[in-house]
Amino acid sequence: MVLERKWQRGALALALAVTLVACGDDDDGRPGLMDSGVDSGTGGGTDGGGGGGDDAGGDGGGGGGRVCSIAGGQCDVIMQNCPNATQGCYIAIIEEGGEPTTFCGDAGTADEGEACDPAEVTGCLPGFGCGDDGVCRRYCCEGRASDCTAGSGQLCTQYSNAMPLGICEVPSGCGVVPQTGCEAGEACVFLSMDGSTDCRAAGPVAPGGECGPGNLCQAGSACVTPPGGTRICAPICRMGEAGDCADGMQCGGVDTFPETHGVCVAAAGT
Repeated sequence: MVLERKWQRGALALALAVTLVACGDDDDGRPGLMDSGVDSGTGGGTDGGGGGGDDAGGDGGGGGGRVCSIAGGQCDVIMQNCPNATQGCYIAIIEEGGEPTTFCGDAGTADEGEACDPAEVTGCLPGFGCGDDGVCRRYCCEGRASDCTAGSGQLCTQYSNAMPLGICEVPSGCGVVPQTGCEAGEACVFLSMDGSTDCRAAGPVAPGGECGPGNLCQAGSACVTPPGGTRICAPICRMGEAGDCADGMQCGGVDTFPETHGVCVAAAGT
């Protein structure tokens, strides 16, 4: 039996140097760049940043010979290489408590942008998956927007426990600091290091609490690993805005955030 998807959206960690700027503090005792913890494929929660990595270019929808599957998966969501012409390659959890994988299933009929049931994994045409909002969206790989429909403004939002797989979405442009533009129970998060944002389900963990896969932070916070520390939820802040961080705290950079934002951590010497 194919189960409803349970994977977490996460970020493709990029090899990009981010300058650290303390909130109201210009000394050299700044924290090192913090790890959002979502580049290992083990999760980290949607509040840890977003997907959408560097785009290597190319035409929309092209696979370019890349492997876009999961270890042990039956098929490739970009190549759509199922042996039966009536089947499509989809992403789902097959067994209770298992990890997401790719599998061949009887192809659905809903096209890109058409309504679908997220619990019915194979409801969309091959090459498309049913998004959390009940709309068929194109699969993508390795964070490449070039896999998405050309001219659509979509980004490739990756799944942190199903990398390199993702789904194409148009960012909503909600506000991260302060949190604006999302419904109750949701959090505005970064989808990519260019600052694109969208709404995701918020978690129960308050700032300062320990976090990890499936253990999401409250809206306005992100699950990060300070240098030499353990993963905690920390308030998201704007670089150079002293009022975003409490006394004794400073704004430090996160490896998957745009340079304009970071999270509040203890200032040096406190």
